[in-house]
Amino acid sequence: MFLSALGIGCGLMRGLIAFSYGLTKSEPSLCNQKLARVVAKIIESERGQLRVVTQWEIALALEEMGFHASHVVWPKPDSYLSSSDIITAAIPIFRQETITQVIPVAQPFLQYPAVVRQIKYEGFEVFKREIPKIGHNPDSLQPWTRSAPALVRYALRQRLTGHQGALIVTEQIKRLLAGTSN
Repeated sequence: MFLSALGIGCGLMRGLIAFSYGLTKSEPSLCNQKLARVVAKIIESERGQLRVVTQWEIALALEEMGFHASHVVWPKPDSYLSSSDIITAAIPIFRQETITQVIPVAQPFLQYPAVVRQIKYEGFEVFKREIPKIGHNPDSLQPWTRSAPALVRYALRQRLTGHQGALIVTEQIKRLLAGTSN
C-alpha cells in the first residue's frame, strides 16, 4: 500500500519535497514529526501520484508512521545540508520522471517562501498545499530554528552575506552515515 502511495509502479503527476526544521540530538524532532504528518496527509490525498523526496529527518519520522520515502537526502559528513541541497537532489529525479509540478513541505515561517522561490527558479510549477504552523524548537542544535526572532536574524544574515548554517554532526548522524541502526 505505501509503495504505491509513494509513486512506485504508478503514473506520476507531481513531486513532493519535504524539508526538515530544527535538528536535535535524536531525530525526528517534534517539528520534523509535524512536517512528516503533513507529508503523510498529502501522500494519502494524492493517491499514489507522487514522487517523494525528503530530507533524512522527515524520512525517519515517516518510517515511524509506516511510510517509506522514495528518495531520501542524507547529510554529508563534511558540509551543512541546506534547503538548496535538497532541491538540487530532487531536480534530476523530477526531470527524469517528467514532473513539472512540485509540492513543497517546509516550516511555513520564512523557510517555505524561500523554497517556493527556489523551486520556481528551477522551472517547476509550485503546487501549494496548506502547511499548518510547525513552530520552532527551543531544543534545536541549530540556534536559528529555536524561535521566530532567531530565524529572522539568520535569514537576514544569510541574505546579506550568503552565510549557511554551521555543520552539526550528531552521534545519530554518524551512526546513520555508517549504516548502523538509529
